[in-house]
Amino acid sequence: MRRGFALIISISILIFSFSTVLGALMNRPVFVSYITSNSMEPTLSKGDLIFMTPVFFSLEKGDIIVFYSNGEWVCHRIFSEISGGYITKGDNNIATDQQSGKDLVKKEFIAGKVITFLDRPVKIPQVGNYVSEVSEFAWKHKMLMLTLFFLAGLAEIMLGGDKKRRKKRRSRKSLRLHSDQVFLILTFSLLLLATFSGTIWIGSEKIQYGVTSAGGLREEWVLPGQVFQRNLTISNNLHYPMIYAVKGGENSAIDGYFVLWPGESKTLTVTIKAPIETRLYEEKIIVAKYFPLLPPEIAYRLFSINEYIPVLMIDLEILALLAVIHMFGGEKKYYRIRIQPGSFKRKMRNFQLK
Repeated sequence: MRRGFALIISISILIFSFSTVLGALMNRPVFVSYITSNSMEPTLSKGDLIFMTPVFFSLEKGDIIVFYSNGEWVCHRIFSEISGGYITKGDNNIATDQQSGKDLVKKEFIAGKVITFLDRPVKIPQVGNYVSEVSEFAWKHKMLMLTLFFLAGLAEIMLGGDKKRRKKRRSRKSLRLHSDQVFLILTFSLLLLATFSGTIWIGSEKIQYGVTSAGGLREEWVLPGQVFQRNLTISNNLHYPMIYAVKGGENSAIDGYFVLWPGESKTLTVTIKAPIETRLYEEKIIVAKYFPLLPPEIAYRLFSINEYIPVLMIDLEILALLAVIHMFGGEKKYYRIRIQPGSFKRKMRNFQLK
């Protein structure tokens, strides 16, 4: 009984940790999310941890959803559905989100539907405050988290097995690796390299401008509400072709994909609608480049959902290819690595004596 309960707790912690880190790496909620305001009081309070399902067949009035709107993730209730999207509202708000100036919520911007029990959302109070800190750390240290997952998997491969096998291994003076283990180590290393490269190739280009009543006196000054254009040049400085995908920011309109060969450049025209408030602005244009291992159109469609999904799909494609190679790779055998206990200490002692 205790062992079963401990197993359930361990699996729950593993799923929760994986969802939190994966969501931070993808910059979107995955299975779990947390409330950041009091707009859903008294149903949900700030700091509550909620659970959601990313797969849903239909949405109805009254469902609580997590969606992306105007640069942030929001958890509100569906107020009504009209042609073109959903109207949403916080339980504690007087007006709907759309009456407050936000866009209609389209299905492609919905991360998931909040899980309920007896018409009440399943939640854990105040735990969301700690999740937000973990998510923020994971997002700032993406490569550290990926490296930790890699090392954890590598440790499981090298040290996995029951206690008897571990005791036998301690008594040996050599490390015995099966060809399957060697394959997994090499696969993990290659996937880590591909993930690292794919992650650092996702960035943004910044276009700065000022909104002022003196718009037009200088090139970077525009009038409030003015629609203007700026050019953005993208170059491929690598030694192999790459797929490029671009996505506009909150006030800019540019979306598309293209392939650049080594040394090639492409100039894009970005259309920007200036806000009404007069001040300095910085428009971020997301620019991502991927290995040409996916059809460009498919890579762009995945990029439109989230810029990190093509990296994951490329990793899966590499994994499938290596699995096929390993499957038909010939005879399986063991490799033995000799280990001499204390040899390092003896060498250091001799070095000090000299």
